Parts: sequence; structure tokens; C-alpha cells
Amino acid sequence: METWITLEANRVHVRNRLVNSRSDTTRYGGRHQELPAVYTIGTLHRLFTYTGTAPYTGDDLTQITNNGPPWEYWTSTENWSALVDDTDWGLGVHHPGAYLTVGGFHGVPGVGGPYHNNTGYISPLHIDLLDHDIVYDYQYTLILGDLHGDIRSYATTHAPAPGPCLSFGQDRQHCMPNHLTDHAPPFAGFWRLVLDHNDPQIMCPPALWDAIDVPEVFIRGAYSTQGTQAEIFFAGQDGVFSGDKRLQFTVIPDGAVHTYAVDLSSHPLYTGFISRLRLDPLQGQAPGDQVDLYALTTQSWADVPDGPDSQDAAPAVVLGTVSPNPFNPHTTIQYRLSSPARVDLNILDPAGRLVRTLVTGVEKTRGVHEIAWDGRDSSGGQLTSGAYYIQLRHQGGTETMKMILAR
Repeated sequence: METWITLEANRVHVRNRLVNSRSDTTRYGGRHQELPAVYTIGTLHRLFTYTGTAPYTGDDLTQITNNGPPWEYWTSTENWSALVDDTDWGLGVHHPGAYLTVGGFHGVPGVGGPYHNNTGYISPLHIDLLDHDIVYDYQYTLILGDLHGDIRSYATTHAPAPGPCLSFGQDRQHCMPNHLTDHAPPFAGFWRLVLDHNDPQIMCPPALWDAIDVPEVFIRGAYSTQGTQAEIFFAGQDGVFSGDKRLQFTVIPDGAVHTYAVDLSSHPLYTGFISRLRLDPLQGQAPGDQVDLYALTTQSWADVPDGPDSQDAAPAVVLGTVSPNPFNPHTTIQYRLSSPARVDLNILDPAGRLVRTLVTGVEKTRGVHEIAWDGRDSSGGQLTSGAYYIQLRHQGGTETMKMILAR
């Protein structure tokens, strides 16, 4: 287990990494992961969050009143919760993308220091599979200050775009596979799904968005199947999937990567607030069926990794493998162009800052291209261990992939 802590004014940015290498290779089911579990002194006893359907608009907050355990669960639709004192000063926890949260207060409110039993508790949650050899990364921010002026304000200025934007280049993106066999991360640019059970499903993590703001979903994958029909399900605010809330789309089972646009707004029940999507990658299955899933996103075409070209909706650029990954200190980055394109390839740190440019504004020919990186920054200095990101920019958009430098 490793932790990186960065202080910025009244904020603490934390990155945690678990490198799992257990001898027991059993695949256990997904469980709630506390990301993180935060406990406060007894004077920070008033627990506030936002659970409404108008996030980032200044709508009224919700106060959680619970003396646990058992603790209370809620949906933080602004991705933050806070424990504050009687003057509204305290500690906020912001974890983008983590909507389900658990917490409360235990003991006598308003009194007690670090050695007393009275304590507040907040934990953003994701359901995840922790494979025997997984590298599991997550990040969050702690904010000290006023409930409104510091904590909620920070979350508002870091509000995400509505709807899921999931790219499976390195991990499952907190999605849960059901009725299929999948490979453990880190992936080689895609998530391989072996459709060896009836009714295969990919359950996306919970969120909340207005159907008006998210009219389409884009699914990118390479199908090597006998069937040609897939489905996307959507759940309302209650989070319940049903057979009357789904759309079918046709896939091309030629083993090549294609991007499929599904018009969610065409369904008469796709209205109001939506909390979750579920991808059924194929209706029915046959021996040998498999799908390489690259992305599932509700953002614009330009934001779909491997954006489609103008002819057959196949991607113009595919950011493929990083080998080896993890690496020390040399690795090779591979990408494929379906037609000539001008590209930029950069290395970024976890905060999104430019570390090094490997390719800039170069016209590349169609086909597979490789470029080596020696783990150094633009000035030739050796970088420290940790996660770094490849950013591949082209005329169709931008694509990123995570890699691990392990010195």
C-alpha cells in the first residue's frame, strides 16, 4: 500500500495505490470499498452533503442525522460530504465519481478530541473487484474550511460533465461484470469479455443526470461473435433496471474496432433523472464469443476515445498497448492509425501536468506506430515511481491511458 499526499492551501490531495500480489487466485465477488474512510474529532459532529437533483446550483443541502453504527447510506450527487462544527467550519471529503456514501456520528456530539470515542465518519464508496494481482489506484481531496465558501465551492468548481465517461484502457472503471468471464487489469488498451454464460452484463457505477442533458451513449468495441444484437439498459432515479427501459443496437462481428451510437432520447421512457446504465454486450451467446470493450461514454463524439472516421464509424486512432506495464524504466507505447493523421503524444503526471512530449504535430501514416520512453522528463531527469498518463491528441479528439513506473 502506498500513499502520496500533496498540500495545496487548505486542501489535501491524496492518492492511494494497492499493489495486490496474493497467492490465492480465487475470484471473489465485488464489495464496497471505502475510498477513503474518514473519522473526525467529536467537535466536528454536523454532517452535511447534497442529495438533490439540481447539483452545483446552490440548492439546499441535506443534513445527515445518524448516531451509528449502523451507519446511514446516501447518494452524494455533488460527490462530497462534510463534518463541521457549530460554526460550519470543518472537513470535507470530495471524491469525483463516487456517489454512494456511508457515514454518520457516533457518541456525544460536540465534545471530544483525538483520544475520545466520539467521532464522525464519512466514506465515499465504489463496488469493485480486487483481483489477486490487481494494481488499484484512487484519488480524493480533503478540504478544511467553511462548509459553503470552501468545501462546497471546491466541489462546484470541479463539477464533472453529466453522464458516465468510461475508458477501459487500464481498469474496469468501477463497472461490475455479471454472467461472463473477464480478464484482470491492467488491460492492454481494452477490457476483454468472454461471453461464456447466458445474459452477460456490464453494470456501470451509479451516477445521476437529467435525460435532457445526455441524449446519446457511445459504445466502442471489437466484436468477435456469432450474434449481432446488443442492448443498453437505463435506470431511473430509483436505480431499478426493467425490460421496458432498454434499447437494442446492431454490432458488426468482424473483430475490428467500431464505435456505436445509441440514441437514448428516442426511447419514450428515457425522461427525468437517470442514475445508471447497463450494457448487455450480446443477446444470447455461442462458444467462442468475445468482445474487446474500449469505451462507454455519454460525452460528445469528439470525446469518445478512438473517435470515428467519416466512412464506417471505425476509430481513426487507437491507443493500444504499453509494454511492459508496469515498467522500469523503459517501455514502448503503441498506437494505430486507420488513415494518415497528425498526432501529438504527451506524458502527463497524475495532476494532468505535462511531463514530456514524445511526438508533436507529426503527420503519421496509416498503420501501427511505436515509440519508446525511458521514464525521464523533458529535461532528462529521472521520474519517481507512480502512475503517469499517455495523452494522444489527434483531429478526432484526445485519448489517455494510464501506466505505472515502478523503480
